[in-house]
Amino acid sequence: MRKFIVAVMALLLGFWLVAFPTSIPNLSAEPTVAVKGFLSVSASPLGGNPQGPPPGLGPKPKPPPVPTPNKWAVVIGISKYADPSANLYNPANDAKEMVKALKSLYGFADENIKLLTNNGATVDNIVASITWLIDNENATSTVVFFYCGHGGQVDEGTYSEIYPNDEVDGKDEYIVTYDLWGVTDDYLKFRFSDIESNSFFLWFGSCHSGGMSPDLNGNGRVIVAACQEPEVAWDYLLLHNTLFGYYYIDQGMLRKLGDANGDGIVTVEEAFKYAAPLVTAQEPGQHPFIWDSDIDKDLYL
Repeated sequence: MRKFIVAVMALLLGFWLVAFPTSIPNLSAEPTVAVKGFLSVSASPLGGNPQGPPPGLGPKPKPPPVPTPNKWAVVIGISKYADPSANLYNPANDAKEMVKALKSLYGFADENIKLLTNNGATVDNIVASITWLIDNENATSTVVFFYCGHGGQVDEGTYSEIYPNDEVDGKDEYIVTYDLWGVTDDYLKFRFSDIESNSFFLWFGSCHSGGMSPDLNGNGRVIVAACQEPEVAWDYLLLHNTLFGYYYIDQGMLRKLGDANGDGIVTVEEAFKYAAPLVTAQEPGQHPFIWDSDIDKDLYL
């Protein structure tokens, strides 16, 4: 299987989601939308009969089981790599918040989500999770593939000749596993060609991630990326998210600030429209990317 995967040098050859020393001013820059604190309140325990139900009534019957929604997700976030010099701040937090959004807002069952973070996101585990996703989804499924971490580019044909040279700029994009393997867009295209779902959402929070399109384009798909193909994406220590993850997931989805039409549900397109201008206002060199197979209809997860 690894013949499909590009080995990445330990220092990633300079291609990474930008991590930087705390002395750089950008690290502590305030976001253009203020972070809102959580309200706290004291509460008394709920009342009730500590002895249980009155005699003769017996226990309350359990409700019938709720069918598990046909929704499946692989969520990957890598903040700490096998080579500590490659460590980032917040991709794992982005991944955990995406899982929270999928479960609390969009009805994904816990057993239908594969969450891989840090040393759990090895190349073998990522490949196995993609296989699990393909084996479980079908044409009526809602499917999510989420990655946040390092990303880079490599000349086509450098490590493998089995894929066509189809990039306009002659470079393949890749995402980086915990154990420093690069999974290329060509490999993902090959694997995701087996996805049957007509509702497939792909989210990439890494440098050069806009280059995952057009390779991964397809009917019923929406691809969202933290930046355009030639650009880098920023990670902010004090946000507890990457810059794009903060505005897209934390603010746009979980706090529902992206709910443009006020229907109580934030679509993937609404979250993008909310996040993209705020990211660029903070980092003028970062322009989030979206490709949508149906520009007339939003994708509801």
